[in-house]
Amino acid sequence: MLGDTPRRTRLILSIMSNLSGARRKHHHHFFPVFQLDYFVDKAAGGVWAHDRRGRLDPNPKCLPPKAIAAEEDLYTGITSGGELSDKFETWLGQAVDGPAAAAFEPLLRGVSLTRAEMSAIARYVMARDLRTPKAQALALEHEKRAADAGLAALRRDLSGTRARIVTEGGPDFTEEELEYYLDTSEAEVTNNAFIAFIDRYLNTGAARLYAKSWLVLQAPIGARFLTSDLGIVKFRNGWHDPVPHTVAWIAKAEGWIMPLTPHFALVMAPGGDVGRTTARPRFVELVNRVLADQAEAFVFAADPLLWLKRSWGL
Repeated sequence: MLGDTPRRTRLILSIMSNLSGARRKHHHHFFPVFQLDYFVDKAAGGVWAHDRRGRLDPNPKCLPPKAIAAEEDLYTGITSGGELSDKFETWLGQAVDGPAAAAFEPLLRGVSLTRAEMSAIARYVMARDLRTPKAQALALEHEKRAADAGLAALRRDLSGTRARIVTEGGPDFTEEELEYYLDTSEAEVTNNAFIAFIDRYLNTGAARLYAKSWLVLQAPIGARFLTSDLGIVKFRNGWHDPVPHTVAWIAKAEGWIMPLTPHFALVMAPGGDVGRTTARPRFVELVNRVLADQAEAFVFAADPLLWLKRSWGL
């Protein structure tokens, strides 16, 4: 199943971490805390989180931003020396989340963004799409299939595989020995494949988002945006056709909407309107419904009443 590989990967990383005893970050946020802070219900002192799998009691439950939207060792890599590293998690905070946090303020105030600020927002939105547990599952499963296909190709051409091993300075196995070794081998992937996946697509995806038309939508009086563990709604063929969530542009959806706060959302689409405008209540309802329906596990809101009435129809 799709989720088996990332779960096994995180288990291996957790065991290695416990054995190493190294001091490093383990709790990795795929929804950065600086943005979750905008969804805090100040009266309740936290973000209202609803777990679609029913693991919270009560559900929804008000939780501090640091306690939600995170996975253990989500961005932990393994160095060439076999040591665990939180270098990529640190890099995300410094190179992606930090600049985006600074650019959020002028974006929300309606101040014209500099090119650097636009680049920071574009990288942040793209990173949000690539860095989720769902994206990890996709990346690791793709890498596992590729590795399995590589082993299968070696098995199909034992004589050629044997010759290549010898040419590269390896031992001269018999074909029977080689067949045994290959049949008893299993391709394993590490979380480095997920890190490489993010690194491979982040800049090109951000450039694609940067080139789109940007529009800041303000929620009308009496309405607020929700968000989720995925946090982005994608549209194709206009704004009435949300597509099932897939990573990047797999679904060929060129229109992206990401709620920034309960009051504002960023629309990125080719040839669309630019500037700022107030959304219609029904469109906010649509965005919220899709966010809630497509969430992998968690939906987040600044108001539990909004949650129950508008996203779940209760």
